[in-house]
Parts: sequence; C-alpha cells; structure tokens
Amino acid sequence: MIKACTPEETVEAGSTFATNLKKGDLVLLFGVLGAGKTTFIRGVARHLAPGAKVSSPSFNLLKIYNMPDGGHLYHLDFYRVSSIKELWDIRLEEFLEDGLVVVEWPGRFPDLLSLSHWKVIFKVLEDDCRCITFTKYS
Repeated sequence: MIKACTPEETVEAGSTFATNLKKGDLVLLFGVLGAGKTTFIRGVARHLAPGAKVSSPSFNLLKIYNMPDGGHLYHLDFYRVSSIKELWDIRLEEFLEDGLVVVEWPGRFPDLLSLSHWKVIFKVLEDDCRCITFTKYS
C-alpha cells in the first residue's frame, strides 16, 4: 500500500511499481474518475518507456509506448468499450506476448479477472490523497 498526496507522488508510485513488472504482465487499474490512474501510468512509463508522452486513451482505447528492449507498453482504457467483441478486436492476447498491458476501467469485463494479473486499486481519501494497493493474482 502506498499513500500518494500529489500527482508527482502518484507518478513515483507508478515508477516504483513498474520495477515489479515483466513482459506478459497484465495490470488492471480500479478507481473512480480522477483517482489518478493515468497519472500512475505516467510513472510506469517513466520506468519502462522513458520519454513516453502518456495521455488517457479514453477516446481511441489504446496508446502504445516503445520500451528500450523492443517490447511495448500497451495502455488501454475500457471506459467506452461496449462489447466483449470490441475487447477481443483489440488483440489483448497478442499484446501480452509482445509486451505488457495496463488497463484502465477493466471492471466492465469481469472475464479479465480470470487471467493472471496485477490488481491496482485507487481509493481517494478525505484529505484528497490516494491510497494505492497492489495485489498479484496468478
């Protein structure tokens, strides 16, 4: 568990968390709108894809960032995905073979929870800080 009270602390939490990740990992981010999910991914990218300009993929569903080892960091946002067919059209399985996948708003597709994944939960606290918890499911 990490408590982050500023955007920079949230970025740092993402960067620190990224040291645990490897090719083939799936990371599912849960939290309300504005909880810091995209900011956290900026930190993941800072560690895994230095120089990447991270922004929310809400309208185009996917952003791809190049990692120095030739792999890719796939940043998906399922907020606007409406069907499981649309989800599989995204080629999630191929992405996991090529790099690692971080998903915002995965709760719309509970089948994802059956896959091996990291679950990262963002809770906004009364002092406007974030409590970020990490659990690995195999």
